[in-house]
Amino acid sequence: MQGDGEITRILVPVDGSETSDRAVRMAAKIAAGVGAKIYLLHVSHFDRTTDDVRESWLPDSITAPVGEQEEAIMAQAKALIPPGVTAECHHRTGAAAEQILAFARAHQPELIVIGGRKVSVVEGFLMGSVSRDVLRDSPISVLVIK
Repeated sequence: MQGDGEITRILVPVDGSETSDRAVRMAAKIAAGVGAKIYLLHVSHFDRTTDDVRESWLPDSITAPVGEQEEAIMAQAKALIPPGVTAECHHRTGAAAEQILAFARAHQPELIVIGGRKVSVVEGFLMGSVSRDVLRDSPISVLVIK
């Protein structure tokens, strides 16, 4: 965060869930109040560029729905941003928490607003929790919306 605590950039990871939508709405309220830009970030596990070969091993029947889903998620998130608030859409491929943190390092937002889901201790241990991992490893402030 800048020395005076000013918030100029807010990162909001989006996945199309209800908690993700709530995170976008909260980030938009904050951004509107302080004049910050919002980075909407969607992370998918794979896409057509997952391979480093000329022809992807991923068939169109898989990558096409992933692309369509990403477009729908971004459109849904963008629709929640009120006029006057600047938002940029970004996509990354890979493990969600790792990609969110890498994006944050590269774009240096002062705040991450992320939706959190209730998971049991066993689910959290076995599957992990993106919001938990981001909260634990982020060098900047993280606001988790339930």
